[in-house]
Amino acid sequence: MNLITLAQSAASQSLVGRLLEPQVLVFLIPISAILGGCAVTVTKTIVRHRERITMIQNGYDPDAYGAHK
Repeated sequence: MNLITLAQSAASQSLVGRLLEPQVLVFLIPISAILGGCAVTVTKTIVRHRERITMIQNGYDPDAYGAHK
């Protein structure tokens, strides 16, 4: 193997290899789960807000239709 191939394989393997080590995955999995949960919550809140604004613009009372849940 030449030096370029060796350096490329070592660089790519080191990042992926480090991420797949058990002592890193112990922290990476819960962090990604928390970030995913926050992303879902923020998206849900934004969609709910847009639905309420659209109902108000169309002249409906969003609280009367259960859009506040």
